Amino acid sequence: LTGLAIFVDVDLRIALLIGFPIYILYIWKIRLAPLELEKSLVGKKGKRKRSKFEATYFSALAVIALASGLAATVVFQNNFGAQQAAEQELAYNANPNKVAVLNFHNNTGDKELDVVGPMAADWILHGITENRMGQVVTHDVIENYVQLLEQSRGSADEIAVIKEVIKPGKAVRGSYYTNGDRLVMQASVMTGDLEETLISLPAVECDRANPLDCIEAAKQGILGYLATEGMKAESLEEVPPSFKAYQYLLEAKVKYDTDVYRDLLLSSIAEDPDYFEPKVLLVADYYNEKEYNKADSLNRLISTQTGITSRQLNLLNSYDALIKGDNRRVYARMGEEYDRAPWEIFTNTSMMVLSLQFVNRPEDVAEYYSKVDMSLFDLANCRECVNRLIIKTDADLELGKYSEVVRVLDSTRIKIANRRLDENLLMALIHMGDSARSTNLLQEIRISNESDWKISGLRAAQAYLMMEDRESAVAILAEIGPALNDEEHKLKGQVSFLLQDYSAAAMHYQQALEADSTDYELKAEYAISLFRSGKQSEAVQLIQTLESDRKPYQYGSVDYTYAQFYAGVD
Repeated sequence: LTGLAIFVDVDLRIALLIGFPIYILYIWKIRLAPLELEKSLVGKKGKRKRSKFEATYFSALAVIALASGLAATVVFQNNFGAQQAAEQELAYNANPNKVAVLNFHNNTGDKELDVVGPMAADWILHGITENRMGQVVTHDVIENYVQLLEQSRGSADEIAVIKEVIKPGKAVRGSYYTNGDRLVMQASVMTGDLEETLISLPAVECDRANPLDCIEAAKQGILGYLATEGMKAESLEEVPPSFKAYQYLLEAKVKYDTDVYRDLLLSSIAEDPDYFEPKVLLVADYYNEKEYNKADSLNRLISTQTGITSRQLNLLNSYDALIKGDNRRVYARMGEEYDRAPWEIFTNTSMMVLSLQFVNRPEDVAEYYSKVDMSLFDLANCRECVNRLIIKTDADLELGKYSEVVRVLDSTRIKIANRRLDENLLMALIHMGDSARSTNLLQEIRISNESDWKISGLRAAQAYLMMEDRESAVAILAEIGPALNDEEHKLKGQVSFLLQDYSAAAMHYQQALEADSTDYELKAEYAISLFRSGKQSEAVQLIQTLESDRKPYQYGSVDYTYAQFYAGVD
């Protein structure tokens, strides 16, 4: 009623101001004009002459009309212009990042729990603001605009204000009720016009006396949705994870290939036991660390859980095939995941590895590599980027694309210090016949890291031997041999093996195997050395012991050792 009275009062003032000069003109026409006509004089040309009174009257009328018009304009601007400007300013600033957080509705029937609704809204809006997920519009702001529009229009409601004035990209709303001594809270995220529900989060339950537990759980769900909503193609989740769990996962991805990676994955799972992605990454981590039994057990456990989507099941089946050594099935299954999000760096890299190392298709690697724009990453601080470069250049070496290897690594080597990348550049230069650059690079590696130089030098010597350039290979081996210490038995054995000093090689390999009896490549070279040094029966006896070494998850290592031995003795 107060608003209506103000509205009527404003309109009445404007009407009086505009009507006043019209009323003065009306007085002239009805009352004064007839009197003036009776006493008016006629001029020389036969026209009526205006009296001084008439001229003064109309001059005053013009001044009054002008003043009334200006006054009416001022009243209108003061009362309606500010409101229109406020509405236009808010509408102009409207954007998809604007989030309206409405008070949660109390369905408990208990007035004492009315405070929970505003608390929930306040908790959620602080979470959105703190994590910079959007520009928050509170319920109080909406109510203020409702009151302001009621003054100017006579009526307004919350939905009209949200749709016409606030225009948020999304709105958060919810409700709560009691179930005995338990408080149950529901929350949803809707489109800004409140016409479509984007997601209804699972209801959360807490002790009635501790509503903040429910509020925190609801906040975690909402923030988790807002943080991941733009990654539907990459996301493996049917329901958004809790925000804390998501934060742990992001940190784990940043710290991939560090000592804390696994701990962060476990923290993410502990925070949200229904979060699928950290579980499947943990399976991959166990596999990469050769803890195959743990990888297999965890993969089977996840597969038995309820609510697994077809996409999640496909990924679990991919790891099942990987653990079983069914590489053809791994490639097909992982290819389905790749087709969903070819630009996702971890999935993309997995396809590169599978192509090169599991199904022997190095020609496929370049296409996968091109799907991710590497210029977007800081190569010096991106471990996955280094892995991608290693795989890419490994594949190019396999295909004989030596100039491509040099082109790629010349532009990245100044940003990344990595032995494998230096080795691949070294291999390309050797195969291209650029002996000056390859020699200089090998010396640079030695200056930088003596241990890396020994390993890279052995690989360079092998490359020269494969190219039938024994002189260059011997020159490198002659430098490496004296630089090896007494504990480096395996490297000493490899140097002797490449120099065809098989007796010395066998002696060093025997000492190396005493330290690590599971190195099957070492066993093959040891057996070859025995055979080549005239100890054929000992070599055969050593190879025959491999049968007792067969265990699960070996992926053909025993059979490959047989093949190495038979190739090595012709």
